Amino acid sequence: MDGKYAEVWKVAKYIAGLCCGVGSHAGGVIFYDEPIINSTALMRTSNGDVITQYDLHTLEEVSLIKIDLLSIEALDRMRACLDLLGEYGYINPMLPLKQRYEDTIGVYKIERDDPEMWKLIHEHKIESLFQMEQQSGIKGIAAVKPTTLEELATLNSVIRLMAPEKGAEQPVDKFARFKRNINEWYKEMDKWGVSKDKQKLLEPYLLESSGMCESQERFMSLVQLPECGGFGLAWADKLRKSVAKKNPAAFLELEKEFYQRMEEQNLDKNFCRYVWQVCVGASRGYGFNLSHTLGYSIIALQEMNLYSKFPSIFWDTANLIVDSGSMNLEDQFNDTEDEGDEESETKNTSADYGKIATAIGKMMARNVKFSLPNINESKFTFSPNVEENTIYCGFRGITRISNALIEEIIKNRPYASFDDFRSKVKTNVLQMTNLIKSGAFDCFGRREDIMEEFIKSISDQKKRITLQNMNMLCEKDLIPEELAFEKRVFNFNKYISKNFKKDGEITLNKVCLDFYLENFDDAKLYDYEINGDASTAKIKEKDWKKIYDVNMDAVRAWMKENHDEILNTLNNTLYMETYNKYAAGSLSKWEMDSLGFYYHDHELKGLRNDVYSVLNYSSIKDSDVARTITTDDGTEIDIYKISRIAGTVVDKNKDKGQVILLTPDGVVTVKVWKNQFAEMDKQISRTNADGKKTVIEKSWFQRGTKLIITGMKRDDTFIPKKYKSTTFPLFTKIEEMDDKGMITKYTTERVVID
Repeated sequence: MDGKYAEVWKVAKYIAGLCCGVGSHAGGVIFYDEPIINSTALMRTSNGDVITQYDLHTLEEVSLIKIDLLSIEALDRMRACLDLLGEYGYINPMLPLKQRYEDTIGVYKIERDDPEMWKLIHEHKIESLFQMEQQSGIKGIAAVKPTTLEELATLNSVIRLMAPEKGAEQPVDKFARFKRNINEWYKEMDKWGVSKDKQKLLEPYLLESSGMCESQERFMSLVQLPECGGFGLAWADKLRKSVAKKNPAAFLELEKEFYQRMEEQNLDKNFCRYVWQVCVGASRGYGFNLSHTLGYSIIALQEMNLYSKFPSIFWDTANLIVDSGSMNLEDQFNDTEDEGDEESETKNTSADYGKIATAIGKMMARNVKFSLPNINESKFTFSPNVEENTIYCGFRGITRISNALIEEIIKNRPYASFDDFRSKVKTNVLQMTNLIKSGAFDCFGRREDIMEEFIKSISDQKKRITLQNMNMLCEKDLIPEELAFEKRVFNFNKYISKNFKKDGEITLNKVCLDFYLENFDDAKLYDYEINGDASTAKIKEKDWKKIYDVNMDAVRAWMKENHDEILNTLNNTLYMETYNKYAAGSLSKWEMDSLGFYYHDHELKGLRNDVYSVLNYSSIKDSDVARTITTDDGTEIDIYKISRIAGTVVDKNKDKGQVILLTPDGVVTVKVWKNQFAEMDKQISRTNADGKKTVIEKSWFQRGTKLIITGMKRDDTFIPKKYKSTTFPLFTKIEEMDDKGMITKYTTERVVID
C-alpha cells in the first residue's frame, strides 16, 4: 500500500472508521435484563421496526447479548424433500412436521455408518452437501474420504484453516496424510523435538482428530495444560476471541505472554513451541468451534440419509426447488389474466429466471434427467417422476401463467389431447402460446405441429372468398395489378359510405368529386356547388350502387375464377402474420421466451467464437492485468485484459445494475454501471401526431436479447469495460445468425430519434 497503491492508501486512512451506511440484521436478537435504553439508543427502520443504534461489537461492550437467528438453505432443502416424500407416500404426510422430521432424519435415527452411503459423497453424487458444496469442501472430501461423522466434523473445520505460510502444505492435505497414516503425526512431533512422554500427553486431545488441532476448544484445552503454562479458562477464552474476532494485535500480545510464562516456569520449549506454532497457529487465520462443526456435519449427514434411503430423485428435486427460488411461492403469483401488450408485466413476478437457469444448468451438468413441463404431470413447481427418475418442470416458471390458471389446469386433468385441453381450460392467446412453447403439450405430438394447429385456429382463417373479403385483400396487398382501378373504386366506395352518406344520397366533396368526374359519367350528379376547393355535388345512393356493382363485376369474376388460390394465399398470409407475432423462432427461442432457459441447444451454441473473439467465461482470469503503464508523475496504472462473452439475457436487477446472461457455458452475472444500465435498458419510443407512442426499440436487457459484451472479469461478475485502444464495441446486439455461426444482422448502438 505504500508503493503501487500509495494514493489509494492515503485516501483510505482518512475514511477508515467512518459510517458509510446503516442496516438492519434480518434475524439479530438483543437480550437484556433491564430497560434497554439504559444501555443503547434505539431507532426505527424505514419499515417501522425498532432496532438498536449499536453494532454487535458495541453491544457487547455495554453488556448486551446478541444472538443471530440464521436461515440456511440446507433446512429449506430438507423441508422440501420431506414434503415431497410425504406427498408421494414415502413417509406419513398427516403427521406434524416435527414428527415427520424426527421419524425420518432425527439425529438419533439417522444412519451413520453405511459404507455405501459414505461412498456416495466420495463420488460427489449428493448435490449441495451442506458446507461441502464449495471447491474447498469438494477437494477436502476427495482428499480425506471421511467415513464417520467425527471425520466429517474434523474436515468441516480443517477446510477453513489456512496454511501457516505461502507455499506450505495445505491443512486439508495434511489432515488427509495424517488420516491415511497416523505415524505421520508422530513424525511431525519428532521433527519439532517433542518428547515421547509429551506426545502421549497430546493424544487424548488430538488423536481422535488424527493429530489436527482444528477447533477452538482443542487449542483452549492445550494452553490450560500445566506443561503449557497452565493458563486459566478466561485467558484461553481471550485467545479464542483474538482468533474468532480476527484481532492480530490481541493475538500477538497473548503470544508474548505465552512465551514469557514458558521462560518463567522453565517449561519444555520444544513442546510449547509445537503447541503454539503448530496447534494454536493452525487457527490463527480462522478458528471454528466444535458445536458448529458437529452441528454442520449432522446436517450434512441428514442430507446423506435423505439421498441414500429414498429414491435420489427426491433430493435432486428438492435442490432444484430451493436453488430456483421456488420454495413456498405458490401464493405469490401475479394472477393477472388480461392478455395485454406483449411487453406488459403479466407474468409470475416471483419467478427469478436467473436462479432458474442456474439451478437447471447445475442439474443438467450432473446428468440428472430433466423434463419440460407436462400438461398432465407437472405441478406448481418442480416435481419428481420416480418411475422414470426424471424431474418435471413446474408451471409457475412459465411466462404469463398465473396461479389461478395453474389451479384450473390441475383441477381438470387428465387431458387426452390438445383439443381436449382447449375444451376444458380457458386461456388467452399469450398463455396458450407460452404453454405450447414450453413443451407442455409435447406428450400429444410435435410441438411445431401443435403450434401450427393453434395459430391456424386464431388467425381468422377464411372458408371462402367473396366481395366481403375485398377490404382484407386490399390491406394484405393481394389484389393483382390488372384490378388496380377496381381496388381504387372499392376504397372510394368505402370512404364515401363512411363519411358522406345520409338520407339516401351521397354528398361528394372536392376530392371525391374530382375522382368521380375523372372516371364516371356526370349525368347522375346534381346540386352542383362550384366554389374552388369547397366544390360539392350529390348523387343518389342507389345510382352510385349501380355504378359500383358494375365496376366490381371484374373483381367478382377474378375471385370466382381463382377462388382456391386466393383463399390459400389469404389464409397463409393471415397465418404467417399471427405466427410471426406469437411464435416466431426456433424451439430454443420458444423455451427462452416461455421458460427463461434452454432445454434444447443454446441459440448461440454454434457462434464462431474464434471470429468474434468470444471466450468461455470460466477460462477468463479474474482482474487479469495485460500491462502496467506509468504516468508522468510516476503513478503506475494497471491496464486490464479485455475479453468478450456472448449469451442471452434471462433476467435483470435494476436496483443492483445487474444483467443475468445465460451463455452456452453457464450463467454469468454482468454488473453494469448505473448510467450505462439506464441507457441500455430504456425503451425508445416516438410520439405520433395523435399523441400516442410507437415503440421504436425495446430494452437491450429484456429477456431473450442475445448480446456480446466486452469487458473484464472481477470476482464472480463480468464488468462491461473498454479502453480507447479497444476495437470492440461495449455491447453488440445479435439479431440474426446463420447456420454456420456467422452473425448476419447486428447492431452496436441504440436507436437515435431526431
